[in-house]
Amino acid sequence: MLRACLAALLLLTAPAQAVTLRDQVMAGYETARGYTDLRTAWRDGWRPFGGEAALMGRHYSHRGGPDYVSGEAIDFSRPSNLIYARIKGFGASGPYAG
Repeated sequence: MLRACLAALLLLTAPAQAVTLRDQVMAGYETARGYTDLRTAWRDGWRPFGGEAALMGRHYSHRGGPDYVSGEAIDFSRPSNLIYARIKGFGASGPYAG
């Protein structure tokens, strides 16, 4: 599912020159894989913003993260936020890099 989410995200953005779609997906996947445990993300400075919503999970941002809204070049190894979701009331699963 993580790969599918990343692939959908990539379809909404212009690919970087000389970088393949597979490279972009794998960069995002490898980064997100490092944060499968929310405690690791917290230790690395990721903090929640907004509330948790059904089917949306809870979003986390990093103070030193990229500002893609203002036009910073997209780098799939540097997500602007992570999303963790509770599945059937158990802990958090994720992340889905966004």
